[in-house]
Amino acid sequence: LGLPFFRGDEMLGMVGVANRPGGYDDSLVTGLQPLLSTCAALTVAARSETGRRQAEEALRLSEARWQFALEGAGDGVWDWDIEHDRVYYSRVGHAVLGYAEGQVGTRIADWNTLIHPDDVAACVAATMRHLRGEDPMMVSRHRARAADGQYRWCLARAVPMRDEAGRIVRWFGTCTDIHERRAAEEALRQS
Repeated sequence: LGLPFFRGDEMLGMVGVANRPGGYDDSLVTGLQPLLSTCAALTVAARSETGRRQAEEALRLSEARWQFALEGAGDGVWDWDIEHDRVYYSRVGHAVLGYAEGQVGTRIADWNTLIHPDDVAACVAATMRHLRGEDPMMVSRHRARAADGQYRWCLARAVPMRDEAGRIVRWFGTCTDIHERRAAEEALRQS
């Protein structure tokens, strides 16, 4: 006797019961319905768990690839959660300016205090150009105070993430140390 079990209209599997002389009557099949329902529930749970594990593994691999690609290129990554005013930095995000993990505060104001006072207006203008749709992403070249107290040129690039209502809820970005390149460009201009 082969009895299929379903979730809705989808057949998930079959339960096999050994043959017997004279076969089986409908009362036995009806009596096995709780077993069949249990088999369906266990099958759905097993598929969901397998799917969850596969999705988690795919996400872990994707994150590892992106982290390697960005950090291998020397770019620091940051993520600003606006609602909670919390900035998350990658390991390289701190190291770009010579800071150890935890030396830069977790609020956006903590980062903003590092920007050279003469460059704040340009950073705000870059953000506004992006928000008005004039630039595909926020791009700012500015000086930021490094751990040694000196200002270094950085290239910041960022894009916002919006909720269903269109409100900006996060900013994701990178920070690249362009100090040496900027110095070389200035030396070329001077010569």
